[in-house]
Amino acid sequence: MTGGTSPNSHPRIPRKWIYIGVFLLLALASNAVRLLRNNAGPSPQGRQFAEIYLGEKKAVRLAYREFGGAPPSTPATPTDTEKPAPTPAPTPSAPVPPTPPAAATTPSAPAAPSASTPPVSEKPVFLLLHGAWGSGAELWPIAEKLAAEGFRVFVPDLFGSGASARDLSDFTAENAATIAAAFLQTPSRNVKQAHIVGVGQGGAVAVALAQKNPVLVRSLSLVSSVGAQEFDLLGNHIANSFVFWFHWLFIQAGEVALPHFGVLDNSPLNTRYAAVFRQSDLGGMKEFLGNYTGPLFLAHGEDDWVITADTARYTQKIAPHAKTFFTSGGHRVFEREKAAELAAQLAKFATASTTTTAAPATPAAVPRNAAAMPAPEPAQGARLVILMLIIIVCAFVAEDPTCLASGMLVHLGVIGWFPATLACLISILIGDFTLYLVGYALGRPALRVPPLKWIVPEYKIDRMAGWFEKKGFQGLLLIITSRFIPASRLPTFICAGVMRLSFWRLSILFVVAAAVWAPVMVLGVGWLMETFGWDRDHVIDGFHQLKSYALWIILGALFAFWFLMHVVVPALTWRGRRMLVMKVRHWARHEFWPDSLLYLPVATMVLGAALRRFNFGGVAAANTALGPLGGFTGEAKSTMFSALKNAAPLAKWTLISGGKNVTHDQRVEAVKRFMEENNLAFPIVLKPDAGDRGFGVNRITNEAQAAEWLTHFQDDAIAQEWVGGAEFEVVWCRQPAAAHGRILSVVAKEPVTVTGDGHRLLEDLIWADDRAVSRGDLFLRLNWRRGTEVLAAGEKLVLSHIGTHACGAHIRDRQELRTETLAAALDKIADTLCGGQSPSAAETENGNVAGGLHYVVYDLRVETEEQLREGGRFVVTGVSGVCSVSSRLRDQSARAAYSLASARRQIREAFAAADAVRKSARGQRQVSGLALFAIRAEARSRHIIDLRSE
Repeated sequence: MTGGTSPNSHPRIPRKWIYIGVFLLLALASNAVRLLRNNAGPSPQGRQFAEIYLGEKKAVRLAYREFGGAPPSTPATPTDTEKPAPTPAPTPSAPVPPTPPAAATTPSAPAAPSASTPPVSEKPVFLLLHGAWGSGAELWPIAEKLAAEGFRVFVPDLFGSGASARDLSDFTAENAATIAAAFLQTPSRNVKQAHIVGVGQGGAVAVALAQKNPVLVRSLSLVSSVGAQEFDLLGNHIANSFVFWFHWLFIQAGEVALPHFGVLDNSPLNTRYAAVFRQSDLGGMKEFLGNYTGPLFLAHGEDDWVITADTARYTQKIAPHAKTFFTSGGHRVFEREKAAELAAQLAKFATASTTTTAAPATPAAVPRNAAAMPAPEPAQGARLVILMLIIIVCAFVAEDPTCLASGMLVHLGVIGWFPATLACLISILIGDFTLYLVGYALGRPALRVPPLKWIVPEYKIDRMAGWFEKKGFQGLLLIITSRFIPASRLPTFICAGVMRLSFWRLSILFVVAAAVWAPVMVLGVGWLMETFGWDRDHVIDGFHQLKSYALWIILGALFAFWFLMHVVVPALTWRGRRMLVMKVRHWARHEFWPDSLLYLPVATMVLGAALRRFNFGGVAAANTALGPLGGFTGEAKSTMFSALKNAAPLAKWTLISGGKNVTHDQRVEAVKRFMEENNLAFPIVLKPDAGDRGFGVNRITNEAQAAEWLTHFQDDAIAQEWVGGAEFEVVWCRQPAAAHGRILSVVAKEPVTVTGDGHRLLEDLIWADDRAVSRGDLFLRLNWRRGTEVLAAGEKLVLSHIGTHACGAHIRDRQELRTETLAAALDKIADTLCGGQSPSAAETENGNVAGGLHYVVYDLRVETEEQLREGGRFVVTGVSGVCSVSSRLRDQSARAAYSLASARRQIREAFAAADAVRKSARGQRQVSGLALFAIRAEARSRHIIDLRSE
């Protein structure tokens, strides 16, 4: 928007807001479609369905396919609606392993068997349980081969997969085992015993089924299956829970935020798949398998990178009676080229386990707990490579926590010290070189666009650059020290790239710093555990007891680490303690709250007032003299200044046009021409034409700074003369029916200064000053070029000359300055706009609202307070209109509730004036709420620029 927007024009919504709005609408439509679609998903051909009851009234649909049974007399896809038959009690002759406490979800009491209940199946039965990825269809080739061998085979789609129900919240192996047992025991199947085969994550379901229903399981076969916890991901339930939780959160966010209209719900990578891992707990598998005395068969691919063959070898080690079958191939080799061979092995094993009644060769005489069993060897081969890759990826996302977790895994014996340290070192170096290359390739402009501008403030890069320039080679040592200083690594390494420092010299420093840091982090955990006497068995037992609180333990550990690095460590130095004072004040005092928080009640008041009137743009009618939007936040300053140029004592100004049609040199020349025509010298003020609460306003002291500012900000801008003296903000209003206006608020905008002592740096003076410390980061940002300068004794330095809170001004309520003479002077401005008479008289006489001015917030500059009291010799440097409120919200000496009540009165006055004007101007075109939103969005999208030092 330019300064010449006409009253009949409509501000254009910035393109990015259009894109965001369309994206949000598509996302909402996508989620609506997902809610309306059938929760059970598609019904692929060839499947049958059964409703399994888990409670008195709760039934869930299970999709399955049966092979080798009698042909069904019902249609091709019948649905069983039967409750499960009772689970037979264990008999003394059956080998019963130790049974853990019952799961939370158990089948309900079955219905009484009817006369039509079929006899027990004469054929031996197989139940094939697929893994977390995919559905039961992947096991159909195996089932067909087993059926050809004379077996009856059931292949269900576990809940959340395939065509089975998807609306469950419990995807644990225990719940899946409960459902599988209920499925087999329904009267229509009446299975008393079955050979259970678990593939991949389905192995956990098979083991849970053997735990919960030992008599139902004739034999147990684990194919490419999970096993002891030490072989799963990071080898520890608590560490795994944290990784899986973020894995689930990432997929969940994608399904909700992306407009996919259900496509992702039917893909293998979905939240149900992720929930299986997030809710999985393999902590009890090692103990169960180590005590299991029933027939056990293990099949695994030697080249499996998903679940390594070491998992099966360790299971054979703790259960030596298990039969094994190892073959070449990866994780899914048995579902593809080796399906027939696996089926033959399963048939042979099932036949032997059915005909023999002898006890296993080496039964477990005494139940053993997990800690008493032989410890797995540290990761080797493919498992070691996979574990190192996982550490590298995790450390790239969260470096220090992953290094600490790696140290814990070393102490537990999951991985050796050298490979764990090497993985952490590789990840650290990848991250360091990435930051350097980002700065090298993209340069300084990349720091001004998301996401880098959110992560790395440009002033920190400037400070680092100054340090490198002043210290020369010694500045390179900052690379090493930044590794040990919280929040300094990222800006330091990007700055090194922006300055294009020697790559090979930095490479040596990167390696040295990482080689010192990584071993310290990895070894530190083991040292702590040994110091406190936490040997391996105690740690494992502790994990077993606390595993249900895994996520909270990890989050607590991360918070403790953050607290250590950002609170405890900084508190060891004076400067760190002063930084903590600043951080505490930012949240303890409403004066320093972010705008999004402090002004949220104000925005709510404005929205509420508009909703009560069912009119979102009508408030602009209060100030038709200021422009089409009544001076609403974000309206062009040039429009308002042009309206007031003959009515108010404005500071000299000009519009510096921006956009693609104007070159940077032309804009710089426009500033020079403005200064020459008005006989001005530096300093001057440059500000966005469409701004908000003073963001982007800068006092420019030389031509180089002007050129730099115009490089940062390429839209329409205002060049204005610098007016010295004290600055005040005055809120004035006059209702259309009133003869005189009123001053609602007066606040002083006082600059913050520091005084030199002849030996301390400016940075130290800022941190030492009780007022400046509250905005220490801002004042260092504004004065980074002079941060290492020593001020002479008694020398005073104004840290920011701009009278806005965004630039560090101290806001102080000065209600005693609300004088009648000042109100009369402001009335005169409004009268001048209406041809010398009050707006109310003009409106009554002309029957319209042309030239109306009823609610204005002025920024005034005066040499003395007495001049302000008398209402004379002030200069207007800024103007805003409807929906703007007094900055007294930033006055810490006033209670926040009192300031908000004052803001409510100001909003009420603005809306009341607009109501009266609109009532007298019926039939005239009004501004729409969309136009107000558009101008607000446009202002917010372009007023944030990096504040530069003077």
